Amino acid sequence: MCFKQAVIAAPTDSARILINKYIDYEPYVYATPDTLYNVLLKLTNDKEYRDKCANVSFNYVKKYHDFPVVANKLINIYKSIL
Repeated sequence: MCFKQAVIAAPTDSARILINKYIDYEPYVYATPDTLYNVLLKLTNDKEYRDKCANVSFNYVKKYHDFPVVANKLINIYKSIL
């Protein structure tokens, strides 16, 4: 994701529900063993779709996992317990 590449994942149903609850979208391309071939085919053949998926993944990482974001969350936690 941080390399601005489309990421394929297959989280459990309960994980997908939690992801959608907290960020309201899935920052990856969902695939199961049964759909993986078609997902790969679409990503390979459709540059616009591939780029869109890559951007969604990258923006997710920047918003939730970038160093300043995580550092600020930790600072706030530490401040609340001191």
